[in-house]
Amino acid sequence: MSSLKKKILIVCASVTGAGLILLLGLFIKIKFNPVELNDVKQKIKTYDISDEYSNIYVETKDADVRFIVSENGRTTVTCIDGTAKDTVGVSSKGLTVISEKKKKTGTIFNPVFDFRKDNAPDITVSIPYMKLGDVAIITENGKIEAEDFFLSETVNASLVTKNGEISYCMNTTGKCFIENEKGKIAVKGLQCDSADVKIEGGEISLTGSDVKGEINLKAESGEFIAEDVECENLIAESDKCD
Repeated sequence: MSSLKKKILIVCASVTGAGLILLLGLFIKIKFNPVELNDVKQKIKTYDISDEYSNIYVETKDADVRFIVSENGRTTVTCIDGTAKDTVGVSSKGLTVISEKKKKTGTIFNPVFDFRKDNAPDITVSIPYMKLGDVAIITENGKIEAEDFFLSETVNASLVTKNGEISYCMNTTGKCFIENEKGKIAVKGLQCDSADVKIEGGEISLTGSDVKGEINLKAESGEFIAEDVECENLIAESDKCD
């Protein structure tokens, strides 16, 4: 082996060794532990809502939200996730639940390593049977379940999702707006004056429902399923919809 090749190998080995030493020192500084990479530390936060409200506003990016009937007649919101920023309380929009991910930041000397799988926040909203005003549920990628409130009554309802899933069962005396881009929305037992349905993709199903007025359907693509639905008139504007 020529002396030039030997010098090149020695330099490469030195650089590699120095890099490994620096990387080891960095791991020691940040207390890196590969065993704890999948150890998801979740925090449970419970909010007792004592203020009066009539409307409900829920907006999430990828949280799973479930509505259940309160056993003690009080309203509580329980959030399970240590990596989400939750805004819960009564605002001008009514009972407000907003969940968004915290942005993790670090520095060159103290970087943030997170190799854990993306776990969606889990939120449970416990409310008593009551006459509500307007209900707005907006989710980008999350799953919303509101199926236990058939005896509850709302004035207007707005259900919007991009890639998520919404299951909804609640009497609505006014107007219902349903918009789905690529997700899935299932509405059961809906009773309302009129309904506007917009589909850009995905699936919307409406079953066992009574719409006193018109159902206005605007679809670019996707699937609209209506079973056991009564309405005065169905107005459909569709490009590609089954």
